[in-house]
Amino acid sequence: YTVAELRTATAAAGLVQVLQNDRNPMLRKKAAWALGQIHASATVAGPALSHAATSDDSPVVRSLAGASLSTLTR
Repeated sequence: YTVAELRTATAAAGLVQVLQNDRNPMLRKKAAWALGQIHASATVAGPALSHAATSDDSPVVRSLAGASLSTLTR
């Protein structure tokens, strides 16, 4: 791993926790967006983004989660 890959993996894990558990839709929205921006690993972020894209209460979170899915790293 490179330092950048390790930082991304650590950040992605934290963002996934926010996306899955935070009650504030604004924070979940930002987490979904950030996971796409850092091109998080599909293994780490894919399941959480897929779930959020179909099941989150907020339409904005659902939309951003769906968009972020296309940017994940395989």
